[in-house]
Amino acid sequence: MYNILMTKNELEEIKESVYELAKNCHDQHCSDHLNRVASNAQKAVLVLNLENKIDQNLLQAICFLHDITYFQKKQKRKAFTYLFERKIVKKILTSFLSQKNISSEEKQIILNACSRHPHSFPFKRLNKTQDSYTKVLQDSDTLDFFSQHQIFKFKAMTKKSFYAPIYQKISEKLVVFGRKNLKNYLNYPVLYEQIFLAENNN
Repeated sequence: MYNILMTKNELEEIKESVYELAKNCHDQHCSDHLNRVASNAQKAVLVLNLENKIDQNLLQAICFLHDITYFQKKQKRKAFTYLFERKIVKKILTSFLSQKNISSEEKQIILNACSRHPHSFPFKRLNKTQDSYTKVLQDSDTLDFFSQHQIFKFKAMTKKSFYAPIYQKISEKLVVFGRKNLKNYLNYPVLYEQIFLAENNN
C-alpha cells in the first residue's frame, strides 16, 4: 500500500498551471495530448492492477507535466530539445516545482519520471527497472505517439512544408513499423492489446 502523497487540490493547481503554459501551443505536445496521456495512464493503472500501489493523483500530475519543456516561449530549437529532452525537462521542472507546495518526495518522483520518459521510440530507451510512475508515464506517452490523433496532427503540421512529401513518406514507414512492433517499445507490453488495439484498431 502506498502512502498518499498528492491531494486533489494540488493536482488541480498543477493542471491549471500547465494549461496556462500550454495555451499557445500548436504542435504535438499540447493540452489535448496531455489529456490523452493522462487517460492512457488511468487505463494502465486498471490493466496493471496498480490502484492500491501508487498515488493516482501524483501519476496524473506527472502526465500533465511531462512535456513542459515544449511550452517554453523561447524554445525554438526543436531538434536540440528532442535530443537533450531528458536533461532539459529536469532543469525546467526543478524550477517549476520549487514554486509548488508539495513534498520533496513528490518532487523527486515527478522529476525522475518526467526526465526519463523520452526516447522509447525509436531508441528503445525503456525504464524497466524504474518505479511504476516512470514506466506508466513512458508507456502512456508512447501509446499516444502512435494514436490516430497524433498522426493526423503531424500530417497537418508538415503539410505546408517544402519537405512535406519527404516527411510524409518517412513518417508513414515509421508509423507502420512502430505499430507493428509497438510491444517492443513498451515497459508493459500488455498495454498494447489492452489499450492501444482497443482504441486504434484501424
